Amino acid sequence: MRELDVAKLPEYVEEDVKVSEWSTVRVKQCAYSVPSRLMGEWVRVRIFEDRIEVRFADEIQLACERLRGRNLHRIDYRHVSLMGESS
Repeated sequence: MRELDVAKLPEYVEEDVKVSEWSTVRVKQCAYSVPSRLMGEWVRVRIFEDRIEVRFADEIQLACERLRGRNLHRIDYRHVSLMGESS
């Protein structure tokens, strides 16, 4: 028998995602709100087994527990700005 190749599994997977006009990103079929100043921007999302990190300009903008399932959402009211209100 020959020896098996053993490689360490990656700690996280990265995806580039565009922030919607509603200040949300979709990751693995779930929606997460991000700060409204990121609307229209591309962000990099690190998907860990138990959490996600949303990064913009090499800084973490959101770190939260990862949702399990499909079409779930995590909306933080502090991320949502009212129309006509300046941030």
